[in-house]
Amino acid sequence: MWQSLSVRIFKAMMKEEWRLHQSLVGPLGSGFFPAMIFVFTTFLAVAAPLLLSQMPTATILLMLHAASVAYGLFVGNFGSIGEHVMTRRLGQVSMIMQMPQTYPVSFRRMMAAFYAKDAVFYLLYSYIPLTLGITVAAPMAGASLTGVVMLGLTTFLAFMVGMGLSFTLSAVFVRSRLAGLALYVVLAGIIAMIYPLELVGPECLMPSLGYWASREPYGIGVSVAASFILASIGVALMKEKYEAKQSRYGDSLLEVDRLLGFMGKLSPIVAK
Repeated sequence: MWQSLSVRIFKAMMKEEWRLHQSLVGPLGSGFFPAMIFVFTTFLAVAAPLLLSQMPTATILLMLHAASVAYGLFVGNFGSIGEHVMTRRLGQVSMIMQMPQTYPVSFRRMMAAFYAKDAVFYLLYSYIPLTLGITVAAPMAGASLTGVVMLGLTTFLAFMVGMGLSFTLSAVFVRSRLAGLALYVVLAGIIAMIYPLELVGPECLMPSLGYWASREPYGIGVSVAASFILASIGVALMKEKYEAKQSRYGDSLLEVDRLLGFMGKLSPIVAK
């Protein structure tokens, strides 16, 4: 029963995500976005041998994986999103994540479904069109089909690590701002050790990038495990109940009214 409920929630969230994208950029723009990625990637893959002939392959791979991690960090701010949905009114918009307020389903289950939904949605919306674009141009760019598929896989895993990391950081930040800031400082320190200090390799944050150095599946396995562990930690850290933030102000009307006594009958109106 619970598994079928999770599947139904997942499907409903996929539809909701598509609806939200359509409301932001319109049905035409939302539908054409994957096509734009496909066309743009195909053009870049064809032009890459000419435009990037002087750039080492390792640098190109690093840029692609770093961009994927950054993309995942941008997408994965689920903790703050969950708090916002559960504690604030969103006008006339009702989101599926608000179900725990009225139905006997845990908020952690909703967040797990939300994480899975975003992973599948951005795989379909961004990374499959990107991989297909490179595949079309692969013969002209001198790349093998296997290499293209592996590039799509490793960049998507880099995205998943970034999304899981962002999810965990946002969940910790919701629990404790001090602990969240401490983790952000640690992450900044790790990034500084990679660049500009160059004390460790970039595969510390992007283990799937290590596949291209050794051609061993170790980095891919580490990426899958890291994505699952980070997602699990993020879900476990989510609160089940949120208290709406309230602001209280002291009564100042009477004091201001007395100060404006010289205005006669207008003083209460002006004081308000």
